[in-house]
Amino acid sequence: TGRRNRYNPNRFERKALWACFVQFWQFGITEDQLRGIKVPTALVIAQHDLLIRIAGVDPLLRIRPDIPLTVIPDVNHLTCVADPAFAQAVVRYLSEEPDEQ
Repeated sequence: TGRRNRYNPNRFERKALWACFVQFWQFGITEDQLRGIKVPTALVIAQHDLLIRIAGVDPLLRIRPDIPLTVIPDVNHLTCVADPAFAQAVVRYLSEEPDEQ
């Protein structure tokens, strides 16, 4: 019985990942709301952010393949916004003419 209560990082991480995945969609929007977005929109994500990619980006792009995606290489969820490539991607997108978006 003592073995049952011991910390198992793999078991803990799987449960934490599942909890994040389930909770992520409770804060989401519906497909109709997503299709109804008329303002220019872009996605910038980290290369090493599998949860966001699987749970958010891939399903979103299946509904709205017109939304441009930039993947910042060699960063994760926490380090992405500190990488200069993130700022460059945002500035590049915001600098485009409206008809280019």
